[in-house]
Amino acid sequence: MLYYMETKNMNPYEIVNSARRWVGSSWKMVPVDSIAWCGDRERGGLWYPPHDGHGARIELGREEGIDLVYHEAFHSVWHDCPLAKFDPWWGEGFCNAFSETMRNCYFDYHVPEVRPLTQHERNYLHPCYLLCHKALFDPSHLRYFFLRMNAEAQQLERPVLSEFFQWSPDPSWTFNTENPS
Repeated sequence: MLYYMETKNMNPYEIVNSARRWVGSSWKMVPVDSIAWCGDRERGGLWYPPHDGHGARIELGREEGIDLVYHEAFHSVWHDCPLAKFDPWWGEGFCNAFSETMRNCYFDYHVPEVRPLTQHERNYLHPCYLLCHKALFDPSHLRYFFLRMNAEAQQLERPVLSEFFQWSPDPSWTFNTENPS
């Protein structure tokens, strides 16, 4: 199944629909009610969860391109999945991995060999790097891995991604072979 999408001149809701198609009928994706460019912020994006009977809301900085919608739309996939409950630290990395594999466009990130990871690297770039490599930079492989890890987290009722990768975005995480929960 080919998921790559050309984003030039694309309607942002088409990107949200691509996330809905990507996750399929595996579970219910949180609906997105609005997508807006925010005039008082230059860069970045925000995903606001549903509230008061309304769906999620996406806001983008006024200088952001439509490509950031992929990342923010994936929050609607992530929000209610088992991994969000048991492995919440991996959310931003999965949002980045979804965005990069769907757009077939990869951030040039190299794991630092000496210095510790910055907060941005730890939350966004390094988990994305691990996930994209695991998925062979293919959105269908990423989907398979995402669904498999969600099923495992739900069955075991505990974190599974940090154990799988022997690494976690959570700065307090340490691997314990005797009691992985």
